[in-house]
Amino acid sequence: MKSLAGISFFLMIMALKACSVKQHSDLEEAGFHGPVSVINEVNYVNGNPDDKPVRHVYYYNPQGQLTKLEKYNFFDNDIPKINHTANYHFTEGRKKGFTAVDRHGKIIETGEFSWVSDHEYQTRINFRDGYEIRYTTRLDEKGRLKQKKSVVENPEKIMVNKTTDFSFNGKGDIASSKIQDHFTGINKDLLWKAFRFDSNMNITEMYFIEALSGDTSGKITRTFTYR
Repeated sequence: MKSLAGISFFLMIMALKACSVKQHSDLEEAGFHGPVSVINEVNYVNGNPDDKPVRHVYYYNPQGQLTKLEKYNFFDNDIPKINHTANYHFTEGRKKGFTAVDRHGKIIETGEFSWVSDHEYQTRINFRDGYEIRYTTRLDEKGRLKQKKSVVENPEKIMVNKTTDFSFNGKGDIASSKIQDHFTGINKDLLWKAFRFDSNMNITEMYFIEALSGDTSGKITRTFTYR
């Protein structure tokens, strides 16, 4: 009887531990609402007429995890075409890594994810040309993006070293970000101004405003598909 009681107690403790592990959702991290399955997003950069809008298409599973990303970042006679397709793989419900190929099916990026805790994970992305990006992502108590540290380096030196802190408004949307450049010591505050919403209160048109100058540095439009 004692051994059975001990086993039962052990199983109960293990079950409680399993229930206490918070499952991460990419939709939660970005502050999106509702059963999103696909997001079509177009990014516009202000100030450079040579920068064409780039379209990204994000695919999510029923658990809210990003499973596939397409980037229309190749232009053929000004017609955007997919030149980046990333497929993500998982372990125990969490992203473990991804492989991205170009329009010819050749591998251009590989990435690995490692979880430090339920509220912090690290990403290492290796590019075909030898560049590497390392991210450290921290989440708040609701699983939303709180901070992202970015380091970009080539085989010779570190080229980028930045930390971005994010703030959310009462609706659960990202309202602002503060970028710290550890090379130059210059900080930049951006306001994320939502202009349009869909029926699920997801932002479909948004502008990035530099807090100091009031200049618009970029714009995003989105179309959401739901399950």
